[in-house]
Amino acid sequence: YHVEAYKELELLHQEGKIRSLGISNYLPEEYEELLAANIKVKPIVNQFEVSPRMYRPDLIQYFFDRGILVAASKALNRAGDALSVRMIQQIADRHGKTPAQVFLRWGTQKQLVILSKTASTHRMYENRAIFDFTLDASDMALLDSITTQQDIERRAAHELKSKQAQP
Repeated sequence: YHVEAYKELELLHQEGKIRSLGISNYLPEEYEELLAANIKVKPIVNQFEVSPRMYRPDLIQYFFDRGILVAASKALNRAGDALSVRMIQQIADRHGKTPAQVFLRWGTQKQLVILSKTASTHRMYENRAIFDFTLDASDMALLDSITTQQDIERRAAHELKSKQAQP
């Protein structure tokens, strides 16, 4: 049904009611279904979960290779215990930043569109204070290594279950 929904959005785009289109939680197979349906308006962004706790470089690269931005939802959500992991704290301490700022900076250095939400004014300012430092290659490699194959498999099973539950 996602193809039909997308085609309806294309009609709204043609009527000038929508400036651009995006997709959410699309895997390559689903994007290929859109292409096979001869869509006329290419999506500019695919939003899905990305953080050092859920890093799927092949999925990100797939969309980058097709000129589609990746918006990292839940940039901090899965961080939970990871934010307190000693390695993360050491990276944060070296830069005089919080673990959350390290996660957000990691995403910006990966060329991701970062989506983080908070109701706290203090955290809003903190989340924006990530452009005055750079993570070096060793920091990035450590952060890249947090996601395990088991994490990826668990996420894939969750996404499959979610999509099967849809009408």
